[in-house]
Amino acid sequence: MQCLACNHEAAVADFGDPLCCPQCGILYEMAMLKKFNLLKAELEQVKRQEQQLREDSERTKAVTEVDLQSMSLQDMKAFYDPPAAVASGFNTRFLTLLGFMTRLAFASIPALLVLWVAALLLKRFLGLGWLS
Repeated sequence: MQCLACNHEAAVADFGDPLCCPQCGILYEMAMLKKFNLLKAELEQVKRQEQQLREDSERTKAVTEVDLQSMSLQDMKAFYDPPAAVASGFNTRFLTLLGFMTRLAFASIPALLVLWVAALLLKRFLGLGWLS
């Protein structure tokens, strides 16, 4: 048998007729009552914490509902829509930018050729165009 107060283990016969721990001397019934009261206090504390959390949740929900009901449509859009992205700067090396602009210039040559051919075809078949 094990004592509930000090966790001493001994045979049941060692505890005696009114069960009493041979090491700490506490009566088994008193130790059970003490442990029961301790567990009861812990349970009540957990219940109080649970109730507090529930009340806080309901209070937050009520405040949110009131706030949303009092908001105008424009305020609600601002509340739910994320803000637009804003560029705050542009930082690049000169040679990287020069390389990009060079590639852009070479990539525009085929596009200009296609536009030039389209203008020639418009002038030739429809008599339209800016070329003379």
